[in-house]
Amino acid sequence: EAVTHLLEEKERDLELTARIGQTLLSKNKELNNRIETLEDELTSATDRVNQLRHDLGMKDELLKYYNEDLELEVRPEAASKSGLEQISV
Repeated sequence: EAVTHLLEEKERDLELTARIGQTLLSKNKELNNRIETLEDELTSATDRVNQLRHDLGMKDELLKYYNEDLELEVRPEAASKSGLEQISV
């Protein structure tokens, strides 16, 4: 009877262990799926940041060219005005 009781107890322990193992495997699978999703989101976000940095760099370059062009347009006028003022004086 004691042996039977011990065997039944061991069987219950084994069943509990199997259920715990299945639960852990299921949770592990969920976590791995979540990790993959987060890694994909991180990759997308990193790509977006890189694209925005590139776009910002291009816009910065365009602004520099625009400002240089604007300065070239303003300088001759300033030079002409100062020349006219000198002549008028």
